[in-house]
Amino acid sequence: MNSTRNKKFSACAAMISMAFVLGVCFADAGFAQQPARKAPARKPSAKAATATAATEQPKYKGIFEPVGYPEDINLRDVFFVSEGEGWVSGDKGTILYTNDAGATWTPQMGGDAQSKEEVISHLQFLDARHGWARQAGRLLRTTDGQSWEVVNPKVSSYCASST
Repeated sequence: MNSTRNKKFSACAAMISMAFVLGVCFADAGFAQQPARKAPARKPSAKAATATAATEQPKYKGIFEPVGYPEDINLRDVFFVSEGEGWVSGDKGTILYTNDAGATWTPQMGGDAQSKEEVISHLQFLDARHGWARQAGRLLRTTDGQSWEVVNPKVSSYCASST
């Protein structure tokens, strides 16, 4: 009789422990009971909703597009060294620079949508002055963060094909 009581007690203790563990796990995962929700607020009329939607700007765009640059150029790489200072590169031999978190962009190379220059990619910077990029197998660099020069006319085939 005593062993039956011990088995029931052990089973009960195991179930309580399991319930506690599951409760903690599900509470951390957001499955805990939430307070009852209040009734939803009245929705504005369709006319007011349309007027509000027309004036609101989306918080995020689905594509990266520098809005402060007028040319239509595909951009392929981006590198920021701080919250406000960064570069983008892309088609037509383009490198654009911003120091106001992307509000405006200034071309450092290319930037002409009619250009036949090769794509610039693989932007990398150590700081705001020292950076590198790749253009058609050539290695480009800047030592002042503004002007770019060709370091090596042809990078080895290993470097030129790496992504």
